[in-house]
Amino acid sequence: MRNLKRKIKSLKKDCLLAKQIEYKLDKSILTSMTGGVFWGKNDEAWPLFNSKPLIPILSILTSELPFRTPHFDNIELINVFAYEEGAPIDEKEGSVVIRTYTDLKELKPLEMPDELMKPCFKLNWRKVVDYPNGYQLELNLDEGEYRKYLDNNSYLMDEFPNHHGIKIGGWPYLVQETYFLQMDEPDFAFQFDSNEVFMFCDSGLGYFLINDKNGWHSHWDTM
Repeated sequence: MRNLKRKIKSLKKDCLLAKQIEYKLDKSILTSMTGGVFWGKNDEAWPLFNSKPLIPILSILTSELPFRTPHFDNIELINVFAYEEGAPIDEKEGSVVIRTYTDLKELKPLEMPDELMKPCFKLNWRKVVDYPNGYQLELNLDEGEYRKYLDNNSYLMDEFPNHHGIKIGGWPYLVQETYFLQMDEPDFAFQFDSNEVFMFCDSGLGYFLINDKNGWHSHWDTM
């Protein structure tokens, strides 16, 4: 067991978890939030899909982060919008829109459609240690170690948590054993957990990834 714990500890990663705080929206303040009015460039309009406005599900102001992961080295702000009806498809279809900004000087609050007035939450970030969940451990442990993990996972999961929620960096919190496990590890940047602002199917998760081939893209899973 000691060797197994040592192996799991070697897989630890620092990550940032967001705490949602009820927030009375102030359009003049740029901050990390879910819901509310997002900022953009003068020539940008609120994104639409099938003629309907997308929901502002996540805005990350990187200057507020306790540390920056490599994916955010040159990014000052990232905004994510998603379609309300049905499952988000992908960025090519336009049902998910990801916008990034390297300079905040010329940004201003975008004009948000009235029908999108929903709860708004400010996000406060804290640094925690993250570990892979069972799906990922199966790929990182040998067969004997993994069997030992399964025999003791009731308390090992408490000692080596894989955090859910809105999270930057660390290991993705997986709800399915999908093709996502086969993606290159550096692709994963952050995740979005369903909440009062946006619910994907049955309490699903959105994983946001970046690589040289596809740029920013997302993958969505649910139970």
